[in-house]
This record gives sequence, structure tokens and C-alpha cells, in this order.
Amino acid sequence: MHYCFNLKAAALLSITATLALGCGSSDPAPDLNVVSAVSVKERRSIEITGSVSDRNSFTLEWTQTSGPVLELSSTSVINPTLTAPSVDSDQTAVLQVTATNTKGKTSSATVTVSIVNNTAPEISADFAPIPEKLQASLQATITDDGTVSSIAWEQIAGPAVELEGTTTEVITFTAPAVTELTQLTFRITATDDDNESSQVTAHVDVEPNLLAFTISGKVVGLGFAESQVTASVNGVDYTSQADEAGAFELEVLVDDDLLNSVAVVTALGENERLSYKAFVSGFRLEEVVVAQLQTASLGNTAPQPITLTVSPVSTALYSLIVAENNGVIPAALEQLVFVEKSIDPQALIEAAAIAKILTENPDIELPEGINSISELLANTASYNQLLEEVNTNNPGLVAESILSISEDAELIEPIEVVSLSPIYFQTMSAATGFVPRSGERWQFNSDGTGNRATAFQNATFNWSLVNGDVVVNYTELLKSTAFPAPRVGLAGLTQSDIDKLTDSNIFQIEVTYTTTESRLTRLIGGALIDTFRVRDKTTAQMVPILTPQGTVDPVGELQELTTTRNLRKAISEAATPFSNQLVVGTWSLLNYYAEPFFNGPLKGFYLDRMTFNADGSGLGLDTEFTFEWSIESTVLTINFADGSKLEKQILDQSNNDFSVFTSAFGTDGKLIGSRAEYGFKIDEATSIADGSFVNPVGKYWQTTVNQWTPPNWQDGKLAFCTGNDAKDGACQNGVNYFGWQFNAGADGFNVASFDGIPPNFSPSFSDSLHKLSWSISSGKLSFEFLDCDDDDTAACRIREWRLLKTENGILGRRFYVGERQYWRFSADEEFKVQIGLRINIYEELAYEYWNPMESQSVSSRGLNSGLRALSRRILFDNQTQTTAF
Repeated sequence: MHYCFNLKAAALLSITATLALGCGSSDPAPDLNVVSAVSVKERRSIEITGSVSDRNSFTLEWTQTSGPVLELSSTSVINPTLTAPSVDSDQTAVLQVTATNTKGKTSSATVTVSIVNNTAPEISADFAPIPEKLQASLQATITDDGTVSSIAWEQIAGPAVELEGTTTEVITFTAPAVTELTQLTFRITATDDDNESSQVTAHVDVEPNLLAFTISGKVVGLGFAESQVTASVNGVDYTSQADEAGAFELEVLVDDDLLNSVAVVTALGENERLSYKAFVSGFRLEEVVVAQLQTASLGNTAPQPITLTVSPVSTALYSLIVAENNGVIPAALEQLVFVEKSIDPQALIEAAAIAKILTENPDIELPEGINSISELLANTASYNQLLEEVNTNNPGLVAESILSISEDAELIEPIEVVSLSPIYFQTMSAATGFVPRSGERWQFNSDGTGNRATAFQNATFNWSLVNGDVVVNYTELLKSTAFPAPRVGLAGLTQSDIDKLTDSNIFQIEVTYTTTESRLTRLIGGALIDTFRVRDKTTAQMVPILTPQGTVDPVGELQELTTTRNLRKAISEAATPFSNQLVVGTWSLLNYYAEPFFNGPLKGFYLDRMTFNADGSGLGLDTEFTFEWSIESTVLTINFADGSKLEKQILDQSNNDFSVFTSAFGTDGKLIGSRAEYGFKIDEATSIADGSFVNPVGKYWQTTVNQWTPPNWQDGKLAFCTGNDAKDGACQNGVNYFGWQFNAGADGFNVASFDGIPPNFSPSFSDSLHKLSWSISSGKLSFEFLDCDDDDTAACRIREWRLLKTENGILGRRFYVGERQYWRFSADEEFKVQIGLRINIYEELAYEYWNPMESQSVSSRGLNSGLRALSRRILFDNQTQTTAF
């Protein structure tokens, strides 16, 4: 303890010593108080709190004694702001502050600074599968040691979806439609308040909506009891086993976006040979699918059960479709429909007969390299070979099998009221590059009445179902007119009658057919077409012809004509329907009017160039008929001034050509007749006068409008002869060879005559009956023949062309022409119409096309050396029982 004395008598030395010892007259060190420790995140700032006091002035100084370098806002204030540096891990630094007063007294203190390393946000994103086509939400969990300043979602893989909420933890979107398990991939980026970011890639699976369909039916055929039955749908096989009676049931799963898929049902019998096939042409719902989860359904949707018969008939249809489709099984309904319309119905029933024969006669061996019935039917060459063998060894077997199939309710698909289409369009099969033509219209009303409209008549009838067949009794007898070549027995013709006609150069006759009853037996129902056996009870009566040798007027005959026909029950979805935009312009279409034939005016469907104006008015350029037009539900209605009208629907389409089905109504509003024919827009800029019809040397115009059916073609090549004309490996008539050659010198030839096989065409260049001369007048090409019997310098036959449009065809340049032909018996008579105005199609072809030479390349030959198309053989075009009156 020190004591201070204030004595006046004390010596100065004593006073100095007292001061040095801190007696009351000396100053203490500054009073310094600071926080001992602080914690701060990297790159963050914090104020150091503290205080200092002293009765004297003082100074402060901050220094760092250890650790990462800290940044101080000031080193001379008691509460500086400290900024931490970036660190890779938590670190510690030490600061020291010293206070010094003016008396030199000091006080010091240290501050421990804990520098905390910042951690980027943590993102958790694990998502359960989501159903297709529904609203989906995905939520990510994002945490941070501070705060999250921003979030960003982006899609980086999978079908693109439109995202909402991309700056939040939750995004929403509509899941895409998928047909298989499909992954969507997202990148999620989160940034914290220290501007550090984290990213994760997250996935979510989108599940397809699979609907369960039940396929049930029966396999009909010997050796198929307890057979294995497999349905193949979109690459997945579903297998079951039939019972002893052949009945089976399969459950298959089909994506709701692939309901147009084509399934193939295969039945394998007791040995490899026994293989039957059937198509399931699309899958249908009672209501349109909105969406469906695996556990719950949105919308009242129910798959319709599917029943089918797997039989020789279904196997034949399957095999012919695959063969027509170049060996490829159609995968979708649109492809199946496209090919189905090219199947010849008679070829179908004959192929079914062969399948039945092979099933019931295991001793008949399959051709080499063929292992099963279905494989045989799909192989045209092998099928033709075996068909010929069967027919040779047992000539009546195929016909008997055809009849037994059509009478066996187990083998065919009997009609029920619900499966009978209210309207059928009957058209013939069309080859690739052509559209269906000809045809009739059948209408079956729910009250048991109906009508059958042909090209010349609308016959009303009553109908009923009898043992699965549609039986039609005509209340207005069905009459039709045909112009066949005369033959003994036709309409009661005798050889004497034919001699009279031949001597008068008459090679076609007019025959009226009157039908009193029809019976329709459905063989099989297809996607677009039902195939029927139609038995008509008909009388055939020839229109009398006066010849120089006397009148030819045969007694007529009774016929029961059985044909196999394709009845189209729906419009092709691939065809463009009529619309106001499509129609405006000038079209080549059928009109219904009278042409002045030899026996007087004959009303029917003939070509008319029809101009459709945008204001709903129109004009037939060939008939000069004015009309008003409108479109409702894709049906084009043409109303004429006299009260008659036409209704037109587009059935099918090939490139810019349409198959247009026309129904004609009289002034009393009653249906007169109907017919399908080519319809297309005319190229108004083209003209026959430009001379483009003149052929280069060695080429001619080959008609293809009459070769528009599949049997005439093989791999895009036109056959010189086909079908029954090519039987027994020979070529009888070369029926496909016909056309015209036009030379620059205003002459040319009717290309029709040939000699031998391979053909020698020299006769057509010397035969006077085939020479022609041509001229152009009023936009039409006229060519005439000096073939009058009484004057070989006068023409008795004239054909006219008006060019409608040109395109590239299958063989070469293709001309679409409006064509009419006139004829007279002798030079002193007036010309009458022999062929009413019609559409014809010609393609330019080289003569060498028919005679491939060894020096030619394979690609330029155009046809095999046998000049025969590899078409499917048909033994029976139809079956007719006749009785003369």
C-alpha cells in the first residue's frame, strides 16, 4: 500500500517519487471493454461491440494476430465493422485492440473471430411416377444455412411440357401423352443469399394409360382343339389356350393413344402346318377416353369387348392383305384400311377355300419352302401353284369348298342388326395409284325397307334377316344395262345370232338385267369393308338389234348369279372431304343426263366439266346446265334449275384424284341411281392443242383406266395379260394391251393388234383397220378410222379427246382425258354416240416395255419375260346358273 502525503515541508524528490508510484495525482490506463468472441459467415460483415473510456485523450489500434486476413472498416475506432474473407472451411482469426492515452497508459483486449464457411442450398427432388395427360405437380425440398434467394427449374430431356411455377419449389404442368414409360428430366438450381448455387438433375416417369380389352372367339377348323392362341399388339404377345371346342379368351393391354393399332391373332393347331390368322382392326371404347389412372378413371370409359372367328376366311383376308402390303403386316388401322380396299373379294373366298381344303386334307403337300397354311396364302407364287394342282386333281373341289364356306355359319360372320351398316357403298378394288370406281349404294332402313341404287336405277326393297343372311325382296324390280361381248347362251343367244352380229361388225350388245331377289351372306367384316356373297335371281334380256341379215332378238334367260362383293361401310379417313375451299374451281365429275345413242337417248352417269363459283353458283361446261351448290357434313349437293340434284361424297383419295360417289335425284326428289368415279380438279391451263399428245418414236398411249384393279399390276408393273387370260402359263389375248399412237404427221395407229408371244407388234402398223388420222378443233383432239364397210375412204368411227390434266403416272406421262366415241354403220348415215362422255386415263409407254431384251437393264425392262403379272389366280369370277326362257 502506498500513502501520499501533502506536506509543505516535503522535499521535491519525495513528490516526484510519489507520482511515479501512482499516487492520487497520476492517471490510470484506459478503461477498455470489447466482446471477447464473434462469429461471422464468410464474406459477411459484423460490427465489433465494445467501449473505452479514459479521463485523458486516447488512441485505438486494431491489429490481427492470427487467422485468415480480416477486413476492418477502421483500425482506430472501438466498434469497427469486420468483413470475413472467403474460406473453404470454418476458420478462426484473432484481433487485438489496444487503447493508449496521452499519458502513455495502455489497455489491450483480444477478440476471437469464428469465420463460418457458407454451405450452398441443399436440394432434394425425388418424384413418384405420374400418369400421362393429367395435371402434375412436382415439389422439391430446398434448405440453406441462410436464406434461398432464387430457384429455377428447366426441362432438359423428354417430351417438352409447359411449366408453371419455375421460380418456386413447386412446378405444375400437364403430363404428355405417351405410349410407353417415358422419362422427363429437369434441372433445378437454387441460389442462397451468399450467391452460392446448387444444382440437381431430377427425373420423373410418365406412365402410359393402358386399357384392358378382352378378345374372345373361336378357332374353327379340324385340328385346332385346345390350340394355342396368341394376340400380338404393338410388339407384345398375349397367349391363351382354346378349349376343346376352339373357344378362347385373351386379355390384352392397349395404350389409349394407340386404339387404332392392328392386332394379329394367331391360332396354332396340332401341327406346324395348321396356322390360322385374324386381324383385330382397332380397339374401341364406349365413350372417348379423357384420361385414366391405374387406380381410378376420369370419364365413363369402358373398352368394348372384341369377338372374332379365327377361320379359313379370316386367314385368307389376313394373308391377302399382307401379300398386297409387300409382306408387311399393317401396324395401324389407317394402313390396314388402305390395303384392305385393294383385296379382290373373289380372290378372298377362293383363298379361304384352299385353306379349308388343306386343313381337311393333310395328304395334300405344301409347296417346297412353305411350312403353314397362312404362309402359303400370303405367298402368291406358291399359292397359284397349289391352286392349279388342287383344281387339276379334283376340278370340283374348290367350287364345292366355296359353297360350303358360304353356307357354314361357323366359318363366316353372320349379320346381326347391330352389325349391319345402314349404308354400304359397293366399289371394286383399286390398285395402288388408282381410286375405286363403279359401284352401287345399298341402304338398309331400320323399318325393314331399303333401296339399292345402281348406275341406272334405284330399286326399293323390303329386307329381313334369315339365319344370319340379309334377304332382299324388291318392291321395285332392279334393272341394269350392260354392253357385253356376245356369246352363246348370253340372254339366249345362239350361234346363228352371233354370226349375224359378227357379220355386221357388232361386237357389243345391250343386255337388260332384271333382279327380283337378292340374298347377302357376310363372309367376314373388315375395318372398312364387309365382304359378302351376293346371290341375285335375275333375268337377262337382250335389246333387239336390226342387222342386214335380220333382227337378232334372243329369247332371254333366267340366272341365279352369285358374286363376291366388297361393301364399304365407311368413308376412308385418309381422304380429304369436300369443303367450300376445296370445291371452288373446275372439276371433272359425273353428271346425270342423256346421251344420243343408236337406240335413242339414254340417261346415265357421264362426264361433265363442272365449274363451282365461290358465290354458290356453277355451270356444267359440257352440258351447259346451270346449278347452285352447297356443302353440309362433307356432302356436296348440286341443285339444278329443273329441281333435280346430285349428292356427292368423297370415298377415297390417291394423290390429287378422288373417288367420288354420286347419287342422282330426279325432279320429284327420288333417288335415280348412283355410281363412284374419278373426280379431280381440271388443269385449266393445259390444252391438247399444245401438241404434247404426239408420241416420240417407239411410244404410244396405253390405257390404264381399265387396268385400275390390283390383278393387272405386280410391283408397279403392268402385265401384258393377267388373271384367267394367263392361265396354263400362256397368254391368250393380251387383254391389257390397248391404246393409241399419234405421229407428228397427223396420223397414227390403234394399238391393239399383235402376233405371237412375246408379241410382235408389226401387224398394227400395216393393218388398215387400225390406222387413224387426227385433227384438233375447238380444243378437242379427234381421230377417225376408215372402217366403213361400204366405203373404205370414209370414216365410220371417230373418237374425241379433251385434255383435262397431265401428271406423272406409274408408267410414264399420264393424260386424263374426257373421251367420247361416235359410230355409224355406213358412210351415208349420221354419227351416233357409241361411248358416252367419260373419263379415261392414258400413260405413255414404249413398245419395248412388253418385249424385254437381254441387252436391257433390269430396271428398264418393266416386266418379266413371261409378260404375265404375278397376280393371284382366280378360278371363278362368279358362279351363274342359267335357264333359257
